[in-house]
Amino acid sequence: MSMRAAVIRTTCTLALGLTCLPGAPPATWAQSATPPASPASPAPAASDDIVGIGLPDGLSLVALLDDEWRLLISEGGAFVPVPDIEHPRDVSYHHATRRIAWIGPDARLRWRRRDGGATTELSVVPAGGEADDGLDDAVEGDERTTVRHTQPSWSPDGSRLLAVELPDGRSRSTRLVAFDIATGERDFLVRKRTAQFDPDLSSDGVLHYTTAICVDDCDGMIWELWERDPASGRHRQLTLMNAVAKGPRSGDDGWLHFSSDAHAPGFHLWRMRPEPGSPPERLTMGNVRDSHPVPGTDGVLRFLRRTPSGATLMSLQDGAVTPLEIGLPVTDLRGLEGGP
Repeated sequence: MSMRAAVIRTTCTLALGLTCLPGAPPATWAQSATPPASPASPAPAASDDIVGIGLPDGLSLVALLDDEWRLLISEGGAFVPVPDIEHPRDVSYHHATRRIAWIGPDARLRWRRRDGGATTELSVVPAGGEADDGLDDAVEGDERTTVRHTQPSWSPDGSRLLAVELPDGRSRSTRLVAFDIATGERDFLVRKRTAQFDPDLSSDGVLHYTTAICVDDCDGMIWELWERDPASGRHRQLTLMNAVAKGPRSGDDGWLHFSSDAHAPGFHLWRMRPEPGSPPERLTMGNVRDSHPVPGTDGVLRFLRRTPSGATLMSLQDGAVTPLEIGLPVTDLRGLEGGP
């Protein structure tokens, strides 16, 4: 057994107090981190072969345009800049309700409708006190405090806004929260003594997220994918990559896509059925950093690829990896999303 695998099993069964992969023997767990290699993905098209196929409405990303970070939203087959969202760090757009949520330079979470209206700030919350379990519980009264947030993500119906909350302003210990847009109330989805990131709520209400299993003394960072069942409230670990697995995105086709450096160098796209012990499949290869997978209803997987020459919007369909044209003179990209 490798040291990295031993660290994971000790950490997730004892420190987290949860069952990792019930019913699977240790040998099976270790094998899940190194599935049979997928066929090599075709090399991306050359720069002069970049295609400008019609984009589905509702894609969003943050782009560096004229030396300023801007929110871009796809509409009518092309990206258009959205005014009045200044210097966004993270953005989530819900196309059906036209709601935009973003994190500004002050790390505060805000939202408003795309066609205007008032901006609502959600980072001013009830003050908390330290409870016996080491978690912050709301105190009685009207005392309020400001907390930092990152990684906003809309629920499929746009009624709730999920985010990562940073109680101390840092990422070593985080909480996953959800705000009810109608009432402004905040619910805690995940509160552990570890760091959680990348909240993604599937159409059937299952929460997928990333947990930092090990960041020190483990021969490199280890992040794994977890899920929380809405009915039972039970959390269970989905992957055992023995590496960094992050950015889970669920699709209507039953696949859970994510990014991982399990076959370094580089980060590649993977997919798996969201069940413990399900073998992950690698979709891309090469010394690249592929991230932010967005599975489309048209069967196309869109994502961001970063190389030494910069960031590019890409598509993957039937094994073919193709660069896509943004249509604007952007010099950098981040935070691709594709809401309902």
